[in-house]
Amino acid sequence: MRRPSLSKVFGLKAYPGICECLQGERTLAASIYRLEPAGIWFFPAGIAPANPLELLESGKLPALMEQLTAWFDWIIIDSPPVLPLADTSVWTRLADGILLVTRQGTTQKSQLKRGLEAL
Repeated sequence: MRRPSLSKVFGLKAYPGICECLQGERTLAASIYRLEPAGIWFFPAGIAPANPLELLESGKLPALMEQLTAWFDWIIIDSPPVLPLADTSVWTRLADGILLVTRQGTTQKSQLKRGLEAL
């Protein structure tokens, strides 16, 4: 929600998504898109708000996630890095698991340790 980029990765234009749902501008069903070649459903970020953390903490996200878990067996959330943002604390309360991605030779051991402590 801070710098949405997955739409570009999938070769799509900027579609409305979770930001618009949390702001009450669109329904969930109207904001999820089927990517036929990949055989997956895609729920884009939408238009990045001025304060994404405030939108995430608005209280609407848990109900949205409950609806998604009723519809889908697996949900993968592409979120910002664990450090230095507080977004991770919101997602960890709603997710069943966390995958922390690091890069050998790039991620410093101290950063990894702080990231694990944050989780």
